[in-house]
Amino acid sequence: MGPSGSGKTTLIDVLTGRKTPSAGDVLYNGRAPTKQFLSHGIAYAAQEESLIENMTAKEVMYYSYDLERGGRSDKREAARVINDIVGRLGIDSCFDTLVGGPLRKGLSGGQKKRLSIAVAILGRPEFLVLDEPTSGLDSQTSLEVMVALTRLSHGGLTVLSSIHSPSPNVFMLFNRLIMLLDGSMVFFGEVGTGEHVEYFGRLGFYKALEWENDADWLSQVVSESMRLNCACCGDWKSDMVVEPAVGCQCCGTFSGCRTLVELYRESDLRTENLRQLEAVSARFEDSNGDNTVVSEGYGQPLLKRLGLWPAWAIMKHRFVADYREPFFTVPRIGEKLIFAFVIVTIYLNFGRDLDALLGDDQVGLDNPQVLSYRLGLATCVFMWGVLPVFGQLATIPSLFTERALYQRESGAGYYSAGPFLLSRVLEEVLLIAVVSMITAVAVYYGVGLNPSYWLFWLTHLFTSVCGVLLAYAFAAVRFIRLLVPLLARQHHACSPVLPNSHDPMQASPTADFALIFDAGFNIILLFFTGFLIRKSEFPAYWEWAMYINYMYYAWGALMKNQFALDPETYGVNQAINGRLVLEFYGLDDGASGWGYLGYLAIFVGAFFVIGFLSLKFVTRLYIKR
Repeated sequence: MGPSGSGKTTLIDVLTGRKTPSAGDVLYNGRAPTKQFLSHGIAYAAQEESLIENMTAKEVMYYSYDLERGGRSDKREAARVINDIVGRLGIDSCFDTLVGGPLRKGLSGGQKKRLSIAVAILGRPEFLVLDEPTSGLDSQTSLEVMVALTRLSHGGLTVLSSIHSPSPNVFMLFNRLIMLLDGSMVFFGEVGTGEHVEYFGRLGFYKALEWENDADWLSQVVSESMRLNCACCGDWKSDMVVEPAVGCQCCGTFSGCRTLVELYRESDLRTENLRQLEAVSARFEDSNGDNTVVSEGYGQPLLKRLGLWPAWAIMKHRFVADYREPFFTVPRIGEKLIFAFVIVTIYLNFGRDLDALLGDDQVGLDNPQVLSYRLGLATCVFMWGVLPVFGQLATIPSLFTERALYQRESGAGYYSAGPFLLSRVLEEVLLIAVVSMITAVAVYYGVGLNPSYWLFWLTHLFTSVCGVLLAYAFAAVRFIRLLVPLLARQHHACSPVLPNSHDPMQASPTADFALIFDAGFNIILLFFTGFLIRKSEFPAYWEWAMYINYMYYAWGALMKNQFALDPETYGVNQAINGRLVLEFYGLDDGASGWGYLGYLAIFVGAFFVIGFLSLKFVTRLYIKR
């Protein structure tokens, strides 16, 4: 406990390995914890729940259990473990209820909190650490949550929790209390024996009313501790009457006045606590180094976590939940259908009309109508090739809800960045592939394009995948913070740990920022496709940009597909017309449309690597300090 800014959350983050301490050591049973232990031996329940809104409580539990087992779990064993935990936490009555969120009704606040705890302890950890589990809950719901935690502690689980303004019933459920002030300890002792009342009573603080809430009384004592205790008279004096240059007005000295922090450091209580600590440490030192609590046996082996089993576990649970969710499917399907409808209705029969004109010996290749159809078809395939990227911007808001989930599950050792990114991208790609295959048929035959439908469809699909991967990269990386670091750090320059640096939502500050930068990046790339400005007209110092632009290869593949025609199959005029178009745009380089698609596939792989690095390294760099 402690007032706001006393260091409760920072202490928890240090103990759980989410932040690096500026000094001192963190020991469990007398030994430094391993990475495996921090991931699997300690369960961490954050203040804000990170649950999947479109799953039921039952689905969330089985999904998390499957992840904890590396994607290979026994159904009977899973049911036994889950039913046991659900029963102890009292959430069996809402087992088939959707978790819910801002846009749909679901579990209550207390039920979500207990479900978060249930998910956290599926891996049978040694310690459960919670950050203000009663925050935002009414007194009765808070009591229900804490009683559930008490049951877990009676079963052998060590529970450590920060808490703010608990009710008397909640306060008395705890065994021991740490009171913090400005990052320092002012009390550590037992609660049930009244040791806290006795200790602060010896310092001159007494409860005004016998029935006063101990937690409220302690908070008041600590919040007023900017007063100093006079060594001369023993009274507590406001810091307003203690001036560094003059000293205490009572005794005329400043060095004799002590704070609550200093008094605890000099107290018999701290001496006794240190003695007990030394006794515990000696007990584990006598065990000849055998410390199973911090062994490397926790959780799944690294090779399994890097493999395909975790990705399969995510896919088999999340695909069903997301595909039945209208908020997920309707925007993605609707965008493709509307886009195809607009293109077909604008460019209907353009290809067939151009073929008919070129088949007429009386119509020359420089005929204005022929030139108009050329430009129309070039514009049509340009739109088909590059605009899917902007349709994938719709995925960014949903990615922001994924980031907190990713941090919790990856922090628990369920998977690394690779399986997570692979599973989420495959979910998007499978839906895009099916829908775009249908819309590609409508556009290809509606406009009357040449000659390969498969190249036409695959180019659209690969470009869409690039858009999805870029959206993940922009949502994960701290691009904004890197550009304008003064906004994030300058006023914290003297702080050993940045506030909220554990919060994954600080990667890109908001979905709006990620949308703006993603859209802006792709708009800039439009200038370097070779369509808006021809390759021959580019300034020499910008020519390189075209060759590192995935949109250039997408448009190039479609242009080659449409205009690089065999004269024996399509006729001499059509072949000559196609060659003139490719020469006009600087695409007469001898490469085929499939060759351009191959280059585009390289960008798909490169963007996957970028998204992977954004999730694994850049985000982690700012999560842990």
